[in-house]
Amino acid sequence: MKRSWMIAITGFLLIVVTGGYMVFDQTFPKADPIHCPDIESIEKITLVKNDGSSIKVGKTDFGELLHHIRNAQPTRRMSVNDAPYTKVYYIIRIDTLDRQYRYYVYTENSQVYIEMPYTGIYKISDQFLDVVAENFIE
Repeated sequence: MKRSWMIAITGFLLIVVTGGYMVFDQTFPKADPIHCPDIESIEKITLVKNDGSSIKVGKTDFGELLHHIRNAQPTRRMSVNDAPYTKVYYIIRIDTLDRQYRYYVYTENSQVYIEMPYTGIYKISDQFLDVVAENFIE
């Protein structure tokens, strides 16, 4: 008799935990993997600081930027604005023949994020912010 109660309680707890995870996953879904264009299709990349200053990235540096962007990890945070609400951020504009990609890079709570408006927010390595910021050092 005790054994059947243990099995019933264990089964019930398993159902509750699984159901709780499913509700959490539906309420706060992870972003889809970040989309980044192929290096061959890129015409130019421009880095823009939110103060309005901008710099064009040389073709030799395309690969490093794209490598970091492709390695961004999806989060469960949703992107619901045209731009992030942080004081300092950078915009990476990638122009291809077909369209323009826009990525926002910023720091929040000692973590570096890259955001595609209305698509997703992704964690990215701290080194990426250094790569972007060093272009603005004169």
